[in-house]
Amino acid sequence: MPARVAAGVYSGSTSVILIGAISRFPEAARANFKARADIASQDGVDGFVDKFVAGAFHPQTSEQHPEIGALTRDVMLRNDKDAYAAAIHGLLEAPEINYSAITCPTLVLVGDEDHATPKAMADELGAAISNSSVEVVQDGGHWCTLEQPKAIADQVRSFFGK
Repeated sequence: MPARVAAGVYSGSTSVILIGAISRFPEAARANFKARADIASQDGVDGFVDKFVAGAFHPQTSEQHPEIGALTRDVMLRNDKDAYAAAIHGLLEAPEINYSAITCPTLVLVGDEDHATPKAMADELGAAISNSSVEVVQDGGHWCTLEQPKAIADQVRSFFGK
């Protein structure tokens, strides 16, 4: 979603940081997101939250910091089922992104164990956005901001220090 904003709404940005950003929706991902939206609209987030949380983090985080997964689960369960489903449908129906429209310095961060938006997608974004760099957050999954806040902060400081 942030990439969509950066490419359109905030075309005058002086810099952009994308964390766990999606470059495109492969057909398999579309099917998974649609299924998640259908489950959410029928049963609420309860129907998939445990599977979602299990795959969102680096295995080390799940093992050593179960409180992060518990917090994420709690936050997810607070979502209104219809609003969550509508948000997913909005993502699926959004127009293709013209990444070349992002011309300001851009930092693309991705967790080394991010299965939702893997490094290959970060590399696609890096190739499509001029003046960008891709950095991998070690021991991080899709929610690497929760798992590795210091590493994220260090990357952000370094990016703005350039």
